[in-house]
Amino acid sequence: MPMKDDIKKFEEHYSKNFNRTSSFVSGVTIMVFDAGILLLSIGIGFFLVNFVNHSFINFRSFVDYYIYLPAILAVFYAADLYPGIMNSPAEDVKRLSICTFFCFCGIALSIFVEDAEDKIAIAVALVLAVPFATILLPGMREAVRRFFGLFKFWGLPAVVYCSGKSGDLVIQRFLKNPYLGYRPALIVNDSKKIKGDFMGIPVLPPSQELFDAI
Repeated sequence: MPMKDDIKKFEEHYSKNFNRTSSFVSGVTIMVFDAGILLLSIGIGFFLVNFVNHSFINFRSFVDYYIYLPAILAVFYAADLYPGIMNSPAEDVKRLSICTFFCFCGIALSIFVEDAEDKIAIAVALVLAVPFATILLPGMREAVRRFFGLFKFWGLPAVVYCSGKSGDLVIQRFLKNPYLGYRPALIVNDSKKIKGDFMGIPVLPPSQELFDAI
């Protein structure tokens, strides 16, 4: 049957071009870079306080605050920032800013529980780190997406549902901008006049057999 032959052709195309259906690798990649930027931001805060007066704080001690990174990343995960493919850039900035502010300020407040002479300086350094993290995190994420978007492991295979040529612009945008995180794997088009493929992507009409295969 023609439909079965088309589905088989799609399955061959899929197995050849897509090795996985998970965003785990993309999410972990962004998470690793987030951790680096968070620690860098803390280091900048410590550097600024140390620059004002060397006796206020030990600049190198900022490295000790890596122990807070898992908790901060857990908050980011709860805010749906991993992999965050569905988030718009504005939403990404908003969530990162809010999470970073509350996490860093929370750590700063917790410092006062400790019996340390430089706790005020440490708290100030953490608060100073907030604006740097707010700027660096979104910038780093954009750079990571654009760089790793050149590799096949990045992003998720996507099925595009459309009618006629209504989905052409969206499909072209995904293909030209792989950093967006979606790689069209199949186009389901309810127009009987359109079949075959579009820019190398199989185009099939909707059917129960196709939905079962997907």
